Amino acid sequence: MYAQSTMESGDHFKNGASLKSQKSKGNFLIWLFFAFTIVSTTTLMTSCEKVEDEDEVTVPIAVTDISLDKTTLTLVADNDYTLTATVLPANATDKTVTWTSSNTNVATVTQQGKVTAVTAGTVTITAEAGNKAATCEVTVPPVAVTGISLDKTSLTLFYITSLSLLESYTLTATLLPANASGNPITWTSSNKNVATIDQGKVAATGAGTVTITAIAGDKTATCVVTVSNDISQIKISDDINGFTINGVTWATRNVDAPGNFAAKPEDPGKLYQWNNKTAWPATGAVSGWVNADILASEWADENDPSPNGWRVPNLSEIRSLMQAYYFFITSPAGTYCVFKEAGYFTGLAIPLVAGRSSASGDDRSKWTYQLVLTWTSTVYPGSISAYFLSFFDFSKDLQREQHTNKNDGITIRSVRK
Repeated sequence: MYAQSTMESGDHFKNGASLKSQKSKGNFLIWLFFAFTIVSTTTLMTSCEKVEDEDEVTVPIAVTDISLDKTTLTLVADNDYTLTATVLPANATDKTVTWTSSNTNVATVTQQGKVTAVTAGTVTITAEAGNKAATCEVTVPPVAVTGISLDKTSLTLFYITSLSLLESYTLTATLLPANASGNPITWTSSNKNVATIDQGKVAATGAGTVTITAIAGDKTATCVVTVSNDISQIKISDDINGFTINGVTWATRNVDAPGNFAAKPEDPGKLYQWNNKTAWPATGAVSGWVNADILASEWADENDPSPNGWRVPNLSEIRSLMQAYYFFITSPAGTYCVFKEAGYFTGLAIPLVAGRSSASGDDRSKWTYQLVLTWTSTVYPGSISAYFLSFFDFSKDLQREQHTNKNDGITIRSVRK
């Protein structure tokens, strides 16, 4: 029994030792559980705080006021001043300022607040931020005129009713100083039976002499206008360098043989089919006429019979020529059209020529109702025709928009390249 008791005692000791060990392990597990719980809870709380931070919405801070460094301002024309805007609160979310002028004819403003005076008057400059606004009243005082001048001090216009040549000219007035403002120009005519004046436009009404006066403030400028009904005063230009009308320089004679001009302004020169350098006489029978359709869409340089430095005109240049005054004169050499600008004694003469038929090359000298002046290099859209300048006798008018078969024989009046 002792042995058994000892053995049981030993067993008990082992069991006790095992229980103690197990108890220590249990305590460790309990401690580990609490530590894990604390860490997990802390982590979870931190995560929740982060989520709450991420979900937090920033509330915009609205503009509560805007003010300008000046509420009134006086600026002389052409001077400028940059206004300064202050937006409150200083930490407003959107402090963008938008600038506007109530009258940009008086003063303009940039989006940086720079105000520039233009002409005499009063204007309101407004600065806006959010739903708040501030204004500055800008006054631009008149700048006194110290002088006035006209682009012409003398002028000759023609008034010939038999030729429907009733000229007018618009005078240009210049004020000094350049920024003079608030001084409207008034115009007067000393004799409206000779010429009238309207906003600077002088219109001839009858032969004689008249003084046109421009007035600004207490300053004046005058132009003496002579109105003539004497056609002999108008000269025809024969300048080999050309004659300029409305910015386009025209040859003073028609093209004759390829590379050459006719001898005189009223000579017809040669006739040409479109985009073809073969020259045909203006009158008389011809052989070898080409009547096949000409399909080219442009007049090639190598087929242009104009002398060196010149070319066939285009439609826009014909239209420019038609903006000038024109009239018709008949002389022993034939009938020709004279183009001139108001205020000049010299004009450009282009003879009226019958031309040749596209089908056979027959001259149309018997067709007195339609005469030609010049080809253009412009094709009529979608066809085998091209534009030319012509004269219709029954309407006594030039027809700048006419187009005809490219096989017709027509004269060429070149323009400077």
